[in-house]
Amino acid sequence: MNKCHTMTKNAFQDTVFTQVINLDLSEDRLIATTEILDQIDLTWTRLSAIGPTPEDAVANPLYNRTRANYMFGRDLLKGEIGCFLSHLSALEEFEKSGAPFGLIMEDDITLDAECLKIIHETLELLGRQDISWDRINLTKAQKLRRRSAGQVRGRTLYRAYHFPLLTSGLLWQRGSAKQFIEWVKGVGIYAPPDNQLRDWLCRGGVADSHLTYRRLGYDPSKVSFKMTSLCQQAKSNGSTDFLKPSCGRNCHFTTTRFGGG
Repeated sequence: MNKCHTMTKNAFQDTVFTQVINLDLSEDRLIATTEILDQIDLTWTRLSAIGPTPEDAVANPLYNRTRANYMFGRDLLKGEIGCFLSHLSALEEFEKSGAPFGLIMEDDITLDAECLKIIHETLELLGRQDISWDRINLTKAQKLRRRSAGQVRGRTLYRAYHFPLLTSGLLWQRGSAKQFIEWVKGVGIYAPPDNQLRDWLCRGGVADSHLTYRRLGYDPSKVSFKMTSLCQQAKSNGSTDFLKPSCGRNCHFTTTRFGGG
């Protein structure tokens, strides 16, 4: 039997540091997420989401107010800044963990029972192809500027040249997380996290439907990946999405499905 099919949950948890971002006030979401993750027997850490007041949000030393207003014609909303700070905090915790990979999820997802195998086999696929990658977006598809990199249990892994928006489920590689943290501390926060991540990837990265090119010149050996959902196919053949929303929030960083068709 192939090694990836016999992987133990302990082996997964030693390799992938898993966090769920959850606001202290969102107890109902925490209960629902706990039940979902308990069903697949996944060890995870709750990261208390940052929910600043409007005044605290714009006063945060990382907030680049001038650039945000130049790009959007307005200040970022407190939720956009709080979401960004929460993801940044999760990346810092991932870096401290010592794990080679970090899975960061928001708290309105549901999981396929095979999700641990899917992630593990995706990592094995990337390892076999000897590709140096940055991150994988597990919940949002980007239909343009992408190329198939392989199949994992009926899902398509795409090499992406345009990072999909939304940050509901991201699998990070350790070195890339450190680089992003350092970059944000240098330039500040000037966009919602998904928009700014796309901007970062496009600058040194041509970004993700998940494979991204490195900064300072395009290097096709350095890419980020996107595992797309089979949303359109799922409607016709009854297949199940890996990550999908349990509720809909109409904002820049809402959960969508495990990729898109």
